[in-house]
Amino acid sequence: MIFFQKILRTSSISDRPLFLACLALACFLWLFNALSKKYNLVVPVQVLYNNLPGNQIPTTPIENNLELNLYGEGFDLLRYGVSKSLQPIYIDFGNLDGQKAIPTSSFLPQLENQFRKLEILEIYPKVIPVQLEEASSKMVPVKLNTNIGFAPSYFQLDSIKLNPSKILVSGPKSVVDSINVWPSQQLSLENIQNSQTGSILLEKPNSFNLTIEPELLGYEIMVDQWTEKSFELNITTVNLKDSLQVFLYPQKAQLSIQIPLSEYEAFTDAFFELKADFTNIDLKSKSKVPVEMVSKHPKNIRNPQIKPEKVEFLIYK
Repeated sequence: MIFFQKILRTSSISDRPLFLACLALACFLWLFNALSKKYNLVVPVQVLYNNLPGNQIPTTPIENNLELNLYGEGFDLLRYGVSKSLQPIYIDFGNLDGQKAIPTSSFLPQLENQFRKLEILEIYPKVIPVQLEEASSKMVPVKLNTNIGFAPSYFQLDSIKLNPSKILVSGPKSVVDSINVWPSQQLSLENIQNSQTGSILLEKPNSFNLTIEPELLGYEIMVDQWTEKSFELNITTVNLKDSLQVFLYPQKAQLSIQIPLSEYEAFTDAFFELKADFTNIDLKSKSKVPVEMVSKHPKNIRNPQIKPEKVEFLIYK
């Protein structure tokens, strides 16, 4: 470049057009010489499939492209790249007649007709597998993977509601038959104090020929807060001989339990009983009997406390 700048500075104005013409000619000769040489070029060729059986599905990934390693003069490669479009290769499943694999060398006549002035050195891959299996679909339950933490005194009131509770899994029958549940991505929530609703993606299939529908899972988490409620209840006796009478002191006890705040008014003393069970009580050596709670409301109660825990008894006939 410096050389040409010196020539331009030392040349007269009238010589410059001649110089530029010489320069253009030199570039043309250089390009002509370069394109006269032979080169390698790798090009992709699309593969299209016809007549895939509707009740079957490939068990191995189907090739969508072939890679051709071409060899030829630069002129031909350039002319091909500028003026010609690649013609795809077609594979008709209706003509395979049970073939499990197709050697790509069988496409050479078609490819050589397309690249007439170029030599095809190699086709990749060497073989296209076409293994098929019966297609199948079924509904499977979903599983929400969770990492959930609640604020102190807050808790999950009921089981998490999922929408949908089942999804459609489709793919090769041998694979679909082995699937009994489909997991979601992990839902992480911390310090929860309110009910939560939202959606989360299901885990993606780990196989190219497996699909799920839908791919998004809705959830609802009901959250409540523990609160305490107390009742004063009569104590009844159980498992005492009919011939015996008993006097308890005291005859009542206080029951304190933790219940959901949202159900505070709904919980009444009708849900609970206090019983003095004499099944394992030695009437001659013991003077007190434990008091036990019996609940008619099996859900959402915790930490029952009875005061007193034992009461005195006096047996008479």
